[in-house]
Amino acid sequence: SINAKGGIEMNLKKLKGLIVEKSISQLELAKSMGLTPQTLNRKLNGKSEFSIVEADTISKLLGISDPCKIFFS
Repeated sequence: SINAKGGIEMNLKKLKGLIVEKSISQLELAKSMGLTPQTLNRKLNGKSEFSIVEADTISKLLGISDPCKIFFS
């Protein structure tokens, strides 16, 4: 769905839960994605959007089989 800013609505709560479930720190995830921890934090808090490439990368790193349920909820 489309959010109030005209962007794609994401299930950030589910994404954060998966990060915790996989026992990956935001610092480790940010480094693996080529992002600064601050940039990843902004994205995880909805202040900035994930690019398609970032969504693909994070899906592979976390083993997300159906990224549409998170990135296009």
